[in-house]
Amino acid sequence: MVLYSIIEMSIGPLIPTIGSSLHVDRGHCGLIFSTHFAGYILAVIACGYLGERVRNRFHILMSGCILMTLSCLALWGARSLVAVSTVFCILGMAVALLQTTASALCADLNRNKQEHAMGVLYIFFAVGAVLGPVGCASLLHFNLDWRWMFMLPAAGGVVLSLVMMVTSESKRGKIEELKLNDVRLMLGSRQLVLSCIAIMLYVGVETAVWGWMADIVHEKAGLGRALAAITLSLFWFVVMSGRVIGASVIKKIGAASLALILTISCLFTIASLAIVHTAWHVWVAVPIIGLSFSAVFAGILALGTTASGQRASTGAGMMIVSAGTGGMIIPAIAGFVSQSAGFTVSIGMLVAIQLVLVVLVMQIKKGYQFVR
Repeated sequence: MVLYSIIEMSIGPLIPTIGSSLHVDRGHCGLIFSTHFAGYILAVIACGYLGERVRNRFHILMSGCILMTLSCLALWGARSLVAVSTVFCILGMAVALLQTTASALCADLNRNKQEHAMGVLYIFFAVGAVLGPVGCASLLHFNLDWRWMFMLPAAGGVVLSLVMMVTSESKRGKIEELKLNDVRLMLGSRQLVLSCIAIMLYVGVETAVWGWMADIVHEKAGLGRALAAITLSLFWFVVMSGRVIGASVIKKIGAASLALILTISCLFTIASLAIVHTAWHVWVAVPIIGLSFSAVFAGILALGTTASGQRASTGAGMMIVSAGTGGMIIPAIAGFVSQSAGFTVSIGMLVAIQLVLVVLVMQIKKGYQFVR
């Protein structure tokens, strides 16, 4: 999860630099998000196929590590938008193999406390999300090639692959298979379908916020590129802290209540980006935004996996596909809107989507009297 999030959180701060090196504008750079998440979706679907045939999911994890390493190295040969987008598509496949399999393992190995376990798992995501932008800021400060940022996860992929190769079979365990045939049956669950739509909108908005945050604070508040990247680390540090707290709070008030409170809070915090005009505004607004986003993903994912019952791994896969769909579409649209009409209009679009998400979470909450 740490390596996966380092890759994900490095894309946003590096987008302007990637665009400059490829001589393309911000709107077209947004397509990198689209191709990356398109590969992500394809791999999640493939995980279902592999899960039916590869009983030991550590083999799938190892395949993801190897593919991640190779695609990171391939960035050195990518010198056009098409080539870079293609490599990021493959990289999306690699990180999806890692996240989907890890989430399924977590859900299956913690059946009696899935909500808490998912919250803890995504704390590790936040750790990498803090480290990624710090690395990007260092690269930007020293004017190094943006491709160097992806050498850390490449090396990590090699190390993890070697560790899994020498781990004994008895320690790996065999767990419930991912069954594609279950998907059709599970579409009859209203709670799961609503959770899938909700997580699609949430991830789309969240990705657009952190994906373009460095650009927003650079353009609207005048922060330098390196310092703008650091704001994303601050954002994810607060998210990580919020998830630590959220892992405990979710056991007290339930996933549905926590998700509703935070999605409503996100409405106002996202809107605050529109009035960011000075560095002081940035350092106040970014932590508040991070706190609002902190436990929403884990909360919605927990609701969906709970609604999946004995097919928790398949439910997690369906929700991750939905999340990838949101990440593929909404940030790219936000990029094109900001290019043509400015970031203020783009932020307004995200607020409108967030309002729809609040309504969805209200409907999900009605379906759960107690989600503990």
